[in-house]
Amino acid sequence: MFDWAMKHGYLRTLDWRDYDLANAVLELPTVSPEQINEMYKIAHREFFMRPSYLIARLFKMRSLEDIKMNYRALKSIMFVRSTVAIPEVVKKKSQGLSPAKPASAPALQPSGAC
Repeated sequence: MFDWAMKHGYLRTLDWRDYDLANAVLELPTVSPEQINEMYKIAHREFFMRPSYLIARLFKMRSLEDIKMNYRALKSIMFVRSTVAIPEVVKKKSQGLSPAKPASAPALQPSGAC
């Protein structure tokens, strides 16, 4: 995927410190970097707010420090506010509709490397 993005000029940076899953490193024709970052926040929040995950974390707490750490983590996830509107693709997906495939995006070609 890196080779594909490099070939099509979609990479925003080559600084490896930015490749941390919290920053969008691609600038795609169909999705803005801000939308990518917002979707990451939403996915992160939805994953860590699952009841099964929260219950498992609750039963793993063994000390006051564990409770404090988990409280801080929960607070940071709960109070992250959305700053970018949810893209139309996500709205359609949540309504059970399939979004139209953009014609301007080039096809992803395998590079042969893992």
